[in-house]
Amino acid sequence: MLCKYFPYQKIISYNKKLFILGITCFFLLVYSNAHAQSKAFIPDVNYDSLKMMFVGDIMQGNSQILSAESTDGKSYDYAGTFRYIQPILGLGDIVVGNLLTNFAGRPYSGYPNYSAPDEFATALRKAGFNCLMTANDHCADKDIQGIRRTNHILDSVGIAHTGTFNTFADRSNRNPLLINRYGFLIAFLNYTSYTRYNIKDSALVNEIDKEKIKEDLAYTKKFAPDFTVIYFNWGREYQFYPDSDQRELAKYCIDLGANMIIGTHPHVVQRVEEIQFYSGNKLKKGFVAFSLGNFITDYDRRFGDGAAILEVNLCKDKKTNEVKLSDYGFIPTYVIKDDGSGKKVHKVVPVSEIETNNITVNMPNLERERCLLSGRDTRSMLTGFGNIETRYPIDDDIINDVQETIVLTGGPVNSDKYNKENKAVDNFLMSLNQMEEDTEQLAVLDTALIKSSKTQKTYTKVNNVLTPTAKIDEKIYTEGDLDEFEKKFRSIGTIIYKVRFYELKTRVEINTNLYNYLEGYKTIPENGAWAYYIGEKTKFTDAKEILLLLRSKGIRNVKIIPFVNGKKVDWVFNV
Repeated sequence: MLCKYFPYQKIISYNKKLFILGITCFFLLVYSNAHAQSKAFIPDVNYDSLKMMFVGDIMQGNSQILSAESTDGKSYDYAGTFRYIQPILGLGDIVVGNLLTNFAGRPYSGYPNYSAPDEFATALRKAGFNCLMTANDHCADKDIQGIRRTNHILDSVGIAHTGTFNTFADRSNRNPLLINRYGFLIAFLNYTSYTRYNIKDSALVNEIDKEKIKEDLAYTKKFAPDFTVIYFNWGREYQFYPDSDQRELAKYCIDLGANMIIGTHPHVVQRVEEIQFYSGNKLKKGFVAFSLGNFITDYDRRFGDGAAILEVNLCKDKKTNEVKLSDYGFIPTYVIKDDGSGKKVHKVVPVSEIETNNITVNMPNLERERCLLSGRDTRSMLTGFGNIETRYPIDDDIINDVQETIVLTGGPVNSDKYNKENKAVDNFLMSLNQMEEDTEQLAVLDTALIKSSKTQKTYTKVNNVLTPTAKIDEKIYTEGDLDEFEKKFRSIGTIIYKVRFYELKTRVEINTNLYNYLEGYKTIPENGAWAYYIGEKTKFTDAKEILLLLRSKGIRNVKIIPFVNGKKVDWVFNV
């Protein structure tokens, strides 16, 4: 199961001295025995939070299609493509990427006229993507029929989308694309600098036009979104720095109300930075990721086979409803193409987990070195601008139990477990029809927003304030060491055995109606993470029974932790 998720620094500001004093007292009372390298977890009930994850180009080249093809050529299997990155994407509430292919049906093809198997759309959904941008230079490769079929396939698997449209009425519904997720209303717009092929109804593809963008942003403001994101397919391919036109366009959009700009198309990672400027007498600022690289691709060249996931965390003040970008970070990724099997593969991996040998992926030494080099390249483009790398350490236990991971974290695929009809998440996607500015229709909109905000969460997030911590290597003992342990500690005081089954960066509330065998679990901050415990047994054999029960339910990373006189001791048992 999920193992150790160590967060990066989060900074929260409070104005009232009394509140700060209260938090300080809380820290001293509860966390006096915490690990020396960790700061306190500070549950903040005054804010709601939302985690968004953004990626760059999602491609399907010829070699990717061939490697996924079954022996009879009738089906395609992408199970291995996202296996190693799925647990990280599963932590996102909204996970967005640029779909640089079409689902136009057979014959399937890669560059220059992309059409991917429908199974790839299903794989993206299962990987955690619940929102895709479709306006890019390849969106018209299969003409308007390809655009419409692509949109239909995305609808069928429950992925929200914008950028290309089936009809003019469809554009009115999905431009902007409004997503209501856990009380946050997020607006998305998507534009491309050009298309390789022209279509008759060119208005059905959002191309970059300043006047059109200005109109769209003005219309978007009528819905009062909490945060507005624009995806641009822009810039020059294989160029490492944005040009003056891109910087000017980003500034233009931020001045008109956009909060964040995400760029694609250069096929390499470019800088992520905050842009600040005065417009009139008002300070404007927004974040721009000029290019996030190739998230999944068949490119086999330096810089083209690496990318970054941009993680953005929003917080909303429950009293004022003010929304702020609380923090953000990047996760370097790499596409493995050689696993030593002799067959071409395409597997997205988090680079840091390869570096630390935290996950086992078969690959020749040369491929491993290319992976590590890619991570260094990505960091060199991003860390110089004050960006922080996010670590979500995962291990092979997590990889082997990905579905359970997603359910526990409330990730986007979570809906499939509770929605027997296998429909998209209720109230996730808001398709709003064109509305005139009259009181009656705006009242209808307000009512819809109020109703949608009552959606019940299946889990609770707790904001954390932590410094980065190193992963602690615990010495694991076996049942054969039990006599030595009890001989050493029995004379000191009372021994209690507890079963630890998760360690998570963010405290996640488990639905014990579904997992009734976890009834009575407790969570405590430990070593920079939330440790989940169940059972307080005086006999080791009783704790062992609980451990075996949890293992039988598919929970893998389970250990027995002894406490002497209420304090955890440096012994960890595995059976």
